[in-house]
Amino acid sequence: MFDFFGVRMFAPLLLTFVLFGTSVAGNPCVAVQLGDVTLKMIDGSTVKGTLDKIDEKGLLSGQNLPADCRIDQVASVVTGRPLDKRSDSLIEVRLVGGGVVFAHNVSISDDKILVERSGSEKEMLLELVQGVVWRNTEKTDSQLQSRATENDAVMVATDSGERVVLGILEGLDATHVKINFRGESRKIAISKVNALVVADLQLPAAKGVVVTVKQVDGTTVTGALRDLVDGSLNLAPIANSNISIPANEIVSIEVQSDRVVYLSDLDPVDVQQRPDFTVPRPWKRNKSIEGNPLTLMNRTTGETTVYSNGLGTQAYTALTFENKGNFDRFQATVGIDAETMGHGDCELVIQGDGIQLWSKRVRGSDAPEVLSVDISGMKEIILMVRAGEQFDLADHADWCEARFVKSQ
Repeated sequence: MFDFFGVRMFAPLLLTFVLFGTSVAGNPCVAVQLGDVTLKMIDGSTVKGTLDKIDEKGLLSGQNLPADCRIDQVASVVTGRPLDKRSDSLIEVRLVGGGVVFAHNVSISDDKILVERSGSEKEMLLELVQGVVWRNTEKTDSQLQSRATENDAVMVATDSGERVVLGILEGLDATHVKINFRGESRKIAISKVNALVVADLQLPAAKGVVVTVKQVDGTTVTGALRDLVDGSLNLAPIANSNISIPANEIVSIEVQSDRVVYLSDLDPVDVQQRPDFTVPRPWKRNKSIEGNPLTLMNRTTGETTVYSNGLGTQAYTALTFENKGNFDRFQATVGIDAETMGHGDCELVIQGDGIQLWSKRVRGSDAPEVLSVDISGMKEIILMVRAGEQFDLADHADWCEARFVKSQ
């Protein structure tokens, strides 16, 4: 690390960081292929097959895949591996691009961060990290979203509230954060630290199709896809970097594309919420109306699906979104959240420029409904939830993976 007039500088370096993965035949460098997957295509279709390779040009190889299938035609890749939920109490290492690595212990020395979990240690450049979070607070999220370019920040819990200490990070170990504050080295006990926010070096982003990869341990990483070869998926969060993820640890790959925009990433231009009898709750991004993970259950088959993306609403709600990109399809999987234990009865309605495009009565006992609605030429799309026969009791309607799509 170089300290140039108080600003941290790094020498250009290509560093390959292998995220936590299980070993195969005792060799941690060997991993199986991605295997059986479900591809959700941008045009709304679903393909099931095996995915063995993605080359440097984005071409997919495997069995039962469409001919000449490229990653930019895909909305998501789902492997069906279960997600380990034991990461809630661990330290969060927030990565550039919005990803997160969960750790038992973290240390920082010079320009490197050492992440430890379950006896395994991995080292990566500090420039790939936005911050380290021990206890998440509202101020922590705000500080992470608006990182300073010349100072690191330590979020400290005090008797009078949370305090932000700005300076140049000098190190981190199991007991203290060391920071140069106003020209003097200071040690702050970890027991008092809520979070450490690393200065934004404003390094250039890597070029290519951007994906977000989720691993079985809850780790998520966002970056430009390089390839999937020899049992590892390689991506670059910033230019001249590489993170290698064992294929047998991957739960899903979400592909970012200018042909798709998720409504959970947009702000509605109008919100109408008028509950009749139930407790008033605001609509939520990527959570159910009660703040739980979005969960839909097919009570005929017993299959339960948890969605990381979508909108949680209740009757009566009307959310209006602008179709700024001239998208031609609205797609989602909808239903009443499993948190109601099979209760709920409401009408879901989609309107475009005041015209009703789709509607259906939905009950808590119904299977989830997969939608692909034509919104060609429409400027404003309204997602509406109306109460059914049981008034608005238990009408917890989820719009999972709600998105605008350009099908061509």
